[in-house]
Amino acid sequence: MVPAEFKEEHFDLYKRYQSWRHTGDIMDHDDPLRYREFMVDSSIETAFIEFRLNGKEGELVGLAVCDLPDDGLSAVYTFFNPNMDKRSLGTFAIMKQLDYVREMGLEWVYLGYWIENCKKMNYKTTFKPMFGFVDKEWQLLRPKADQTKV
Repeated sequence: MVPAEFKEEHFDLYKRYQSWRHTGDIMDHDDPLRYREFMVDSSIETAFIEFRLNGKEGELVGLAVCDLPDDGLSAVYTFFNPNMDKRSLGTFAIMKQLDYVREMGLEWVYLGYWIENCKKMNYKTTFKPMFGFVDKEWQLLRPKADQTKV
């Protein structure tokens, strides 16, 4: 875990990821100011979790941007080397965030908002239990895919 600050190495990886994952949509940009506004400038405590090959000085292969509320960790955004997509680095990042919360004696990992019909967000349904803030209260969610299982 490192401080949330602009580093060219982080931004370069972010641009590569965006070009691969979000080609042509609103997320596909290479504007350092927009990157800073989204990833670095926050009104609450934010940290980055770097994922590197071969230790602290190794190649940066992923980065998880995390807000740090008092009761857990909020996964703001994760990006990784597109050439390593077969390694499931996004899932690995969530597992590491879960490890961090356990080690710190905290209760929750917030994976952010979820849109049920958005294919790019389907990965969130593999982490249970899944809660949503519905009608001004936290409620257990049962995605449609889960409702067919008994």
